[in-house]
Amino acid sequence: MSLTVPEIVALGLFDSRNCFPGMTETTSRHVTTYEIEQHIEAGGTAWLDGVPHPIEQGSILFVKPGQERRSTLHFKCRYLKFQTKDPAIQELLDTVPEIFETSREEEYASILDAMREIEVEDSYEWEVRMGAKLLELIGLLHEDAGRFVRQQTMLPGRINDRKLRFILEYIDANYRYPLSLESLAAQVSYSPIYFHKLFCAAMGKTPRKYILDRRIRAAREMLLIGNIPLSNIAMECGFSSQSYFNYIFKKETGMTPSAYIRENNDRYSGQKEED
Repeated sequence: MSLTVPEIVALGLFDSRNCFPGMTETTSRHVTTYEIEQHIEAGGTAWLDGVPHPIEQGSILFVKPGQERRSTLHFKCRYLKFQTKDPAIQELLDTVPEIFETSREEEYASILDAMREIEVEDSYEWEVRMGAKLLELIGLLHEDAGRFVRQQTMLPGRINDRKLRFILEYIDANYRYPLSLESLAAQVSYSPIYFHKLFCAAMGKTPRKYILDRRIRAAREMLLIGNIPLSNIAMECGFSSQSYFNYIFKKETGMTPSAYIRENNDRYSGQKEED
């Protein structure tokens, strides 16, 4: 069986701080190509068809034509956009989950970096070498998709997709308020113990950790705005006091809120000087 090599639309490195300085969220757009992102650092959220997917370092995001996507900033990634009309390749890509963690991070990085190097070459072999790398990447995606599906089928139970979407939206709307395991479980009519087990299986982290990550992301966004008192940020992001916020933020990010502000201000100032 012969395959038609997909057509590459764009590839490169993406840093949302450079492309969207001062912004905290992108506008929604309709996706027309296949899009692959390998995230270089944690931070931000990818929204696909209204469902939030927290961005973790090393995670793979795979977006398909026809989906609606937007992003809560900020994040860095390697990216590739391509299109194909080959039925066999389309069928293979349909099995790839939207976002997943991989133990083969270096392989993805190696292929994507090699494709960027090939792109700048002036050689008649360019198209052949680029096509070979793209097919290698698609094969890697397919293998990881199979692993992901096998892991999911081994889980003791799965939360209903509609209920999962509801509870994630509920957390996103209420993270600034106290949220207990019991109150979350009650929202979807599960016992706390069973809800905790299903949530961990679906999201790869506990509800408490998911809520904490959401609060930290919100705090990062507010810190980048500037001129907001830390006490206000702590309250708006669901922390009981500024001192507790300072402690948790440093524990999760490795720096204090004030240091985070300085680092991003220095980075932005440096970019403006270069421009």
